[in-house]
Amino acid sequence: MMRTRYFSCFISSFGLLLILLGACSSDTRENISAPDATAHDIGFDSNESTADTDDATRVAQLILSPDPVEAVETQSVQVGFRAYNPEGLQLENATVSWQIEDTQIATVDASGLVSAREAGQTTLVASSGDARASVAVQVLPISSIDRIEIIPEQREVGVGQSVALGLKAYRSDDTEIENLNLPVEWQSDAAEIATIDDDGNLAGIERGEVGVLARVGELEGRAEFRVELKFKTLECLNGCYLISTEGKIYTMDRYAGEENNDGILMPEFTQLEVDDEMRFKSVYGGPAGVGNFSCALSTENRAYCWGDNYFGRIGVDFDTHVLESPTMVDAELRFKALRVGTYSTCGLTLEGALYCWGDLLISGNWIRRGLDLYETHSYEPVLMEEGPFSELLMTGASLCVQEHKTQIWRCMGAGEAGQLGNGERVDQDNLVEISAPGAFIALASLYDVGGGTTLCSVDAQEQQVWCWGQNYAGQRGQPIESPPTNHDTPQRTAWEVPMVDIYKNGHGFCGATPEREIRCWGDNSGCGLGQQAPERGIADHRYDIQPAIVGVPEDWVTLSDACVLTEGGDVWCWGAKRMTGDPLWPTRCEPTARRMLTF
Repeated sequence: MMRTRYFSCFISSFGLLLILLGACSSDTRENISAPDATAHDIGFDSNESTADTDDATRVAQLILSPDPVEAVETQSVQVGFRAYNPEGLQLENATVSWQIEDTQIATVDASGLVSAREAGQTTLVASSGDARASVAVQVLPISSIDRIEIIPEQREVGVGQSVALGLKAYRSDDTEIENLNLPVEWQSDAAEIATIDDDGNLAGIERGEVGVLARVGELEGRAEFRVELKFKTLECLNGCYLISTEGKIYTMDRYAGEENNDGILMPEFTQLEVDDEMRFKSVYGGPAGVGNFSCALSTENRAYCWGDNYFGRIGVDFDTHVLESPTMVDAELRFKALRVGTYSTCGLTLEGALYCWGDLLISGNWIRRGLDLYETHSYEPVLMEEGPFSELLMTGASLCVQEHKTQIWRCMGAGEAGQLGNGERVDQDNLVEISAPGAFIALASLYDVGGGTTLCSVDAQEQQVWCWGQNYAGQRGQPIESPPTNHDTPQRTAWEVPMVDIYKNGHGFCGATPEREIRCWGDNSGCGLGQQAPERGIADHRYDIQPAIVGVPEDWVTLSDACVLTEGGDVWCWGAKRMTGDPLWPTRCEPTARRMLTF
């Protein structure tokens, strides 16, 4: 019974299915030849997606440049192309093949570089798939060039540097031949001053003038070049030291040299004799005082010192009196900055720790205090404080360091002139914090060998100048008192001009405004403030900030005393001696910044 029931159910179900299929049979036949809308869309989208993918990468159009191509015999011209798909979108990875119709006139390589062979006209064809483009190629005889000129127009190169020379060619109607690329024969007429290779790279060897000859067939072009010193650092303090682009140390004597055509005395640059293998990155001159000494950092961040070795301050021993050339301080320390004071040398390590050698009191008052020299001095660097510190400044017999995070400055050493800025006029054997505002983005010091000191700074908040210490020439930016008095805490100047940097200048200061103008105040003797100085013997002290120095190039990067260093490694100074030819007044100072020639 059970089996019969299932079979009858199956028959019933099968019959129902046939009825349903019969009712739908006409619709089904119609849809075989015309799929329903949904199925049609799906199939069409799939085919369209494939077609779109092909079209997106298919090159439909090529544009060549230059168009037309013009070249002189033996010249090579690079032809470029832009490829577009059917939708007008530029293709970045398209490739083309190149062909020249007449290979006697010109040839082309796989990159599209056309090489002109002989005068005539032909056609260059580029193809990519079904896309083709062509440009006319005109090859001119070499005689179509009327003259050639050497470029660049700036006729100078640094000692130890090189500059790539090229050519411009002109037709007889003075029009320039574009895309010039001809085989050139180069020649230097003074190989001891500068050499030039087959590719036109002129390399400076030593200071002087050199003639360069370029020859193309029967044509010749000639140019005179100066080989000059170029510098990467400038430090003026009791004289100016510079580091050349070669890493050599030079001194600049602004008052020993020769007149230029304008009657301005150009300085004398003298290289410090050191081992030829030595290279330096910065140099620091000492203040006037007890003898002269200086220090420098090598490119390996080692400290080197030379000069008078009072109290072990050049880092060798107590018995050596003087060193003529830079000698490495006997320590394994690596420094990021050095500064030189009257009795001490101090440096910040790469980690920002403060080390000093020489007088560890910095102030030089061990005799007055009855202390033993060997207890208070060391010719080996001694850790003064861990820090970390970001900046270091020394002025005579005091030093200041800036804390890395807070920008607060702390000082130690001699304080009798109020130069520590902490509100007291006593010496300090440990670092004490400068009074408010205390956080400065720049700090500079002016040290007088008579014992007076002035410091000026730029506060981190408002970029205003604050000064303390002496004011005998208005260097604090305040009117001069009678008699002059010291101030032992930071005092805002009597004028409000924002500054972003500041530097000592003679017996005054100069600062850089946010607009990069250089403006100065203090003693204007020798045109130090960029203003015409009065006659000899007349004091010219100006506490008010002066107009911007005239003639300073826009690309200056370093301000030091009355000089700047430019990005290109040139030195510009104001206050240079001008020869007047007047027997009663043979020299005057030049307030306008002038480039100091170095060849």
